[in-house]
Amino acid sequence: GRRAYDTLIAAHPANFWLPLAYGNAWVARSPERAEQFYRQAADGFRASGHREGELLARSTLRTFLFPRGRVDEAAREAARVVEIGDASGDPLLKAAAWSLHALHIQDTGGDLGHARRLLKQAESAIFPDGPYRLKRANLVSLGQVASRLARFDEALAISARLDALATAAANAPDQAIARFNVFNTMAMKENILPTAQGREALVQRASQALDAGRAAPHELVTIRSHGALAELLARTPGARATALQHATECVRQATRARRPHDEAFCSWIEAAIRNPTEPNLARAAEIRALDATARANNPRTDA
Repeated sequence: GRRAYDTLIAAHPANFWLPLAYGNAWVARSPERAEQFYRQAADGFRASGHREGELLARSTLRTFLFPRGRVDEAAREAARVVEIGDASGDPLLKAAAWSLHALHIQDTGGDLGHARRLLKQAESAIFPDGPYRLKRANLVSLGQVASRLARFDEALAISARLDALATAAANAPDQAIARFNVFNTMAMKENILPTAQGREALVQRASQALDAGRAAPHELVTIRSHGALAELLARTPGARATALQHATECVRQATRARRPHDEAFCSWIEAAIRNPTEPNLARAAEIRALDATARANNPRTDA
């Protein structure tokens, strides 16, 4: 793969789609190299006046930077994406910019009503004939903001649309996202309006999401499904050992993936599980959670 990319980039130095794709190939192996290629692509597209390429490269770079706690840098990339969208007369380019702006608002604890309005504007431009990539991003963000606004039935309907879209495209990673989003929405609804069999239904949905995440494979769905199962099973009689396995696997994978928000979340769960019988290990997990929270530099993690 490296030989193929290096050869193509050397032969076509003005084609900045190549370093953008090369960055994606490096994300799991060397994030530093991935960032280098993302910046090369974004700057190259900007210098050549290629707005669509620059928007995609800077959106990718923002999404790379934010979960690593580099919030100010991510905000600069998001602001540039908004500039590109505002200056464009292309409705799909505007829709992509609105979608990224809405995602950044959600991630940074901003006005959810504003985020939803941006996403509804984007939806009207993208559906029914827009590209799969924009449809998928729009539905993911619409579902998240609907859940956070407690519009749970709307969020579940959006997740069903995403599942159908991904199934039609035979896209297993996006199917995994849709199934985790169904679990997450049900969990939020159950927290506000508990039902008699709610916990059992949530364990089943989280297990289905974990299976889908492993099969895809989808790293973030797998990490968060482990975290969800750890949290649910920690309060289930006789399931402490299984809950601890999910918590420690979540921490291991989140640490490897350099996702400090998830590392912190699952470290707190591990600490709670260990506290009654293993106070020293529980304290170590708490310290790790605090360290990860500092690295996340994220208001949601702080909360």
